[in-house]
Amino acid sequence: MSRAHSGWGEEGEDIVCAAVTSAIRLVECTVNDVMGLCASVKVREKDAKISFPPARRPVRPAESTCQNLLTGLMVYLTAPRRIPRKHQK
Repeated sequence: MSRAHSGWGEEGEDIVCAAVTSAIRLVECTVNDVMGLCASVKVREKDAKISFPPARRPVRPAESTCQNLLTGLMVYLTAPRRIPRKHQK
């Protein structure tokens, strides 16, 4: 049996990993596809650090928007959530 990143299910069936990945992809798509900042996604798994360094320095309003997106992502990923009983360990 191969466990996924979060340990909540088999690789490819881990709902926690899928939720985190989806949230990160939303921010990445907004930064790159909507705002056109050409940021790469960097993930350091040992301490779960995620960064989006842009290829070029964004103008002030874009930088502020990026910071707000990353802050929202942090709040979303760290806020306590009710886990349905069937998914609790």
